[in-house]
Amino acid sequence: MKILHSCQTVSRSFGGVFEVARQLTGELHRQNPDWHIRVLGAEDEHTAADQQLWHGVEVAPYRVYGPRRAGWSPAIARLYRSFRPDVAHVHGLWMHYGLMNLSESKRARIPWIVSPHGMLDPWALAHSTRVKRLARWLFEDRHLHGAACLHALCREEAAQLRALGLRNPICVIPNGVFLPDPSEAKLDATPWADAFPKDARILLFLGRLHPKKGIDNLLEAWSMLSNSNVNADWRLVIAGWGGSEYSESLSARIRESGLEQQVRMIGPIFGAAKGAALRAASAFILPSFSEGLPMSILEAWSYSLPVLMTKECNLTEGFDASAAVKIGTGATEIANPLQEFMRLNEDHRKTLGQNGFELVQRRFTWVRIAENFSRVYASLARENQVPLDLLAD
Repeated sequence: MKILHSCQTVSRSFGGVFEVARQLTGELHRQNPDWHIRVLGAEDEHTAADQQLWHGVEVAPYRVYGPRRAGWSPAIARLYRSFRPDVAHVHGLWMHYGLMNLSESKRARIPWIVSPHGMLDPWALAHSTRVKRLARWLFEDRHLHGAACLHALCREEAAQLRALGLRNPICVIPNGVFLPDPSEAKLDATPWADAFPKDARILLFLGRLHPKKGIDNLLEAWSMLSNSNVNADWRLVIAGWGGSEYSESLSARIRESGLEQQVRMIGPIFGAAKGAALRAASAFILPSFSEGLPMSILEAWSYSLPVLMTKECNLTEGFDASAAVKIGTGATEIANPLQEFMRLNEDHRKTLGQNGFELVQRRFTWVRIAENFSRVYASLARENQVPLDLLAD
């Protein structure tokens, strides 16, 4: 069987969706070695370095012409036709590769799946509205309505798709992680080793630096707690990538608030450095306004870290399993539960982290997730149907 995955880029520039696509396709390749899997995506400055991360899956980067935000390329149709997939899987919305998938899949009568990855939630739709309305009018509504299956990361996202009037079959399959290898090499130094005392407790944010992640309000909340000295033993580390203008605004805010001795931005971290950061941190936080289902939280749980997150992270299982503390999106709604968390005894925090590890081990490993996608692809290719036990109501 031949499965075609389409992405915005085939590099780290696609943020968490890059991690999802490469880990999913890698595990699909491992479980189904006789399948031919190809990944299409725009090339950029990170493509050459990141191609080795695709676990042996065929990657077909193409050159983009004009505004990168549109992702227009005449090569997409050629790469699609040369492959002739049995099923096409599109990750993300609003760009030229979605239009090409609509055109080429309809022409060849190939079933396709669309994974919005949270891009249709109310917060996301309320931003960059003109561009999204134009894309919906030009092709995206037809692309979504014509899909043989829509993929939701959780029941909340499935409900959002239904609220938009989409009546297609919806399979509900979460993101996942690979559990850390206990034998992996351990770095002697953490990325913040020169910044903070060796015995400091580290609250880690790791992800894309973007206003929707709530980092501005996290900094305001941290400043509020600093004035009360409740977080004297704690330090905040912000790790991630983002636009230079927004990153610089965060750095300026840290300086203006006098938080240089308590907060450190360390830039993007990958591979062993990311593992070292997760292993050395004391807790993880994501005060996001909008998420599909965040990989970063699953990774934090896989390292047995207690998590503080908003309900907008769409991982209510974490609250139910006593693996996470609920915070809000406003500064005060972050500061109050964070203060209570810092006052917990160490055993309580460790229990939260252990509950998170057991939750990931039970429900969010790529082995299980790839098995479910394999069933969806095979069923769509054979009967154009989705397995009943994966369907949303």
